[in-house]
Amino acid sequence: MIIILHGKRQGFIRIERSRGELFIRTKNIPEGSVIYAVNEKNMPILLDKSYKGQILGIIVTDDKGNILCEGRAGHTRGTNELARLRLPHIKQMQHSAVLDEILKRKELVFSKPEKSEKTENAAGQKPQQGRNNPFSSMYPNSTWKRQPYGRTYMMKGTAETAGVRLEITALPAHVFTEREYRKRGFDKVVTADDGREYRVKVRR
Repeated sequence: MIIILHGKRQGFIRIERSRGELFIRTKNIPEGSVIYAVNEKNMPILLDKSYKGQILGIIVTDDKGNILCEGRAGHTRGTNELARLRLPHIKQMQHSAVLDEILKRKELVFSKPEKSEKTENAAGQKPQQGRNNPFSSMYPNSTWKRQPYGRTYMMKGTAETAGVRLEITALPAHVFTEREYRKRGFDKVVTADDGREYRVKVRR
């Protein structure tokens, strides 16, 4: 099994089983990194030679728990989102309310606008569409709209940075292959405020 890794680091991990043990080879993963396997229950389990469970994904962190890169096995769908929220250093956060807030935003940030937002208000003013900004940490001065895109969806946004107006298109990560994303121009990986990963294409 070979899993392509993306994020702050680009590389891959090769995993082979033989006589009940795993043989692990990596490329471009810094020495001292911690490698987690994501199992069928979306739990991050420390990956070593004795690991016997399924491997649906991989998450690599540094010694402080910061995520360096991750990837999914080619035969799987979905993302490592829940596994990221269950990483040991996240569980040990003193303020568990922060994690609760992330989970709530996961359900709300990308929800469709309420009916009241589609109509003019009582003062006759048009509502502000795309007011939710799921990428406020990455693009603070931006507005977004969600729309269908094949079997998934896309986020269309406009942002102002350094006096330049940008048009940004974001697709959920792990829906297409790496080659297909790059073919369509989605060559950058960003993380939304709720922890989801997206591939984005930016144009001036």
